[in-house]
Amino acid sequence: MEKTLKINASKIKDENGKDSYERSLIVETPTVLLAETLQDMVGIVGEDYILHTVKAGMKIAYRGKLRTAMEKKDDNGEYEFDDNGILENFADVHWCPELRVTKSQEEKVDEALSAMDPAKLKALLEAKMAELANN
Repeated sequence: MEKTLKINASKIKDENGKDSYERSLIVETPTVLLAETLQDMVGIVGEDYILHTVKAGMKIAYRGKLRTAMEKKDDNGEYEFDDNGILENFADVHWCPELRVTKSQEEKVDEALSAMDPAKLKALLEAKMAELANN
């Protein structure tokens, strides 16, 4: 991990409509964030803090899994799973979290473009190509 962190606040749009930050600071990385093992981290902040923080994160992940199933709708706008289906298929007492790999910007764009209506995608790409040609 780097020895410094950039902290941004107050996201704003500049005169060109691009995101920027009103204020930014570069600070020294706190020692606890430089820990390289769980044992190092426990030595700095204590086992109780680590345990409660991890459990809180796991609770959020578990709720998210169930909430996603609860909110999922089919093509007709109906809920895909009823309560019993969610309890049977998603509410598992043996659940363990999985490491979530963050998608790259390219993967996110590819996924979004693949989901678009072909005619709208064509119009969007033509507009973007024209915009790039003008720059």
